[in-house]
Amino acid sequence: MLLVFLMPALCSCADKASAPEQDMPAAERVLRAMIEYPGAGLYTDSSKDADDAAAAQEKTAWQEAVGGCFADGMFDQFYDSYGRTSFLSEARNLRLTTKVTDIQPDSERGDDALRVTVEATDETGHVDIYETEWRVRYKSEADDLLESAELLADGGFFCRSGCPL
Repeated sequence: MLLVFLMPALCSCADKASAPEQDMPAAERVLRAMIEYPGAGLYTDSSKDADDAAAAQEKTAWQEAVGGCFADGMFDQFYDSYGRTSFLSEARNLRLTTKVTDIQPDSERGDDALRVTVEATDETGHVDIYETEWRVRYKSEADDLLESAELLADGGFFCRSGCPL
């Protein structure tokens, strides 16, 4: 799915992920973890009142799933960001199943930009397609370790039932 335009995205991140995910490029692994619901079950909607054990368990699950995709010290910054679970939270709240169907470089936005097609299916089976745009930054051009993954445009995903002006 991912074209050869972004060399860092061609490499896979090394950690304890399952065999099919181990060979997946770092950017794709991180974006799928952030978007696909229920996906790997990474979203637990743990509130600030959640006990320490549950919070630690969730962080460990994310660390095992995508921690090896980040440059030194960058996983914690990613983990603490709201963007990590924004798609997952919205999908859960609206009872959607979401999946990534395509990832392509977005040369109009720059070398570090990706267009990600997201398919959202509701409980009745109705499917909506969203063309989202992301910026994926790497530690350097020579490695495949991410510094960040940031949503640039949601393609209307967060305005399914209308957005306030």
